[in-house]
Amino acid sequence: MAAAVGLSPFHVMRLFKARTGMTVHQFVVHRRLEAARAALAAGAAPAEAAARFGFYDQSHFTGHFRRAFGTTPRRYADACR
Repeated sequence: MAAAVGLSPFHVMRLFKARTGMTVHQFVVHRRLEAARAALAAGAAPAEAAARFGFYDQSHFTGHFRRAFGTTPRRYADACR
């Protein structure tokens, strides 16, 4: 990405954080969590959402989900049903 715009990777990361308020990694994880949350609302099982959106395992997914949304994936899915 940095090479495409002719800037150093460090400079691109600094600009990205200044513009979005989060690091590239935080942004990517947040996008994956948003997609997983939509899948849970559509009826996917938490383990299926964890695997589909690239989390190492369900525990890893649950930790990120709880920090981001204040509830577990199972409770969120149950509330959507």
